[in-house]
Amino acid sequence: MGQCPTVAKQCNFPSPAVASVPVVNQCLNTNDSLPDGTANSATSSESNVSLQSAREGLVPYRGCDTVRELVFEQLICIFNIICEAVSSQSAEESKKKSYVSLFDFDSSAFAGYFQALRYALTGSQEQKSLITGIHEHLIRLLFEIDDEGRNECRPPADIAKGEIILLLETMYERYGKDLSGVLLQISSDSGTSANGDHETGSRHYQERRRFNKRDCWDGATKLLEMYVLSGREHETYNLKYTSHYYKLLLLLADHHGNFKEQLLRHNNWTWALGALVFGPFGCESGPLYEHLFCGTMAYIKENKQFRKAIVAKLSQQSPADGGVQSFINHNRIEASSLKMLKATFDNDTELSQEDSCLNHFTEEYDGLSQLSCAALKFHKKVEERLVNGSSSETALLEGLHLSLECLFIVLDSCDMNKVRSLISNWADVNDVNCLCTQLITRSEEEWDKCLGGTTAKAGPRKTEVTQLISRATGLQEKLASAEAVEQAEVRESEP
Repeated sequence: MGQCPTVAKQCNFPSPAVASVPVVNQCLNTNDSLPDGTANSATSSESNVSLQSAREGLVPYRGCDTVRELVFEQLICIFNIICEAVSSQSAEESKKKSYVSLFDFDSSAFAGYFQALRYALTGSQEQKSLITGIHEHLIRLLFEIDDEGRNECRPPADIAKGEIILLLETMYERYGKDLSGVLLQISSDSGTSANGDHETGSRHYQERRRFNKRDCWDGATKLLEMYVLSGREHETYNLKYTSHYYKLLLLLADHHGNFKEQLLRHNNWTWALGALVFGPFGCESGPLYEHLFCGTMAYIKENKQFRKAIVAKLSQQSPADGGVQSFINHNRIEASSLKMLKATFDNDTELSQEDSCLNHFTEEYDGLSQLSCAALKFHKKVEERLVNGSSSETALLEGLHLSLECLFIVLDSCDMNKVRSLISNWADVNDVNCLCTQLITRSEEEWDKCLGGTTAKAGPRKTEVTQLISRATGLQEKLASAEAVEQAEVRESEP
């Protein structure tokens, strides 16, 4: 088996080297715990005396870059051995049984090694030279694990895969775009990156026939097409690891403009929004939400074609719901989809032109009906809270306000003839007009009840109510103006 040239020398390491990977993790980062089952059989056989001795040997170095450098050097020495062991896991399992059961497959067996590498990173130039020697090898191992998960040879929620993603993310944060560019240069055409560097890892992979020669790929596309699953059963894994996958994509996009363009054209990102944020099991907070939602909001400001893709993703009605519901008017109580829709309108400088996002939304996706359906949904929930004597959630008032805000933006961007044309095909216009009247005429006592009386949150939320009433008033004025023009024309046409 080939050895990385930068680590082929004999590693001289002081007494703390006897520590097992879990012990090293504890000493390098006491705030993060390993997944269950990370110890391999060798670790399990260590005596308590040895573990205690190792632990005591590392304690003086805790929080010090010295021990991180030394531990990193030692861990790099066994990098090829660990990668070989990870790569051979599925093959070894298949020898034991005719069918590899994903439930019996321990994907965390070597994850602690990659976690220890991450904890030991200091950002030094010495470490950078070591990382350069194993970097391509590590990327190819990640792609291999991902392929095996897709082909059901490994668990799709793979702990080792997640830890490698975290390791790469930390490497790129420490060493910048010079290192991360290697990932985008790797391809299936050869075992080396585009500039011919890092040949040792590639020879190792050629020896083990890691990729099918007929499978042509490049690093950027391979990364964008990583295997990700949604659903309640994958929620914990997605929060811990998949969130960092999308953070890694954001980091690479920030480093490399070409990759950003490829990311915005690829449907991976919009799929993730639908499945992991707006879908039935989507998250409304936390790192996964922050990376996907905030990343999208930033890109909406930069790229017109991406804005169009977002409008389409939000507005397309799902066949699973009988072709009725979209992420704008679905039953889930969330306001993020409306925030995103409003952002596409706010950043579209061509609102009045046929090619604008707003025009596509109203003409292709029956946008007014979708927004009115959302507004009526939120208002109904607010009314239910009033009847039950309970206060309304912030998301209800926010969703109601955003629905009316988007309706107002649509009508305000059009001339009177266009407004009248839209209203003539808008089945819910009278219901929306009635909703606005109810909001405007609701008494202060009713609003206090809706806000939860004199609670600490009631004060700031009264501002939300004021803005809501103001928007309802503006929208009703638009509708009234269109009706007045129509009545005037009727009068003029009478004999």
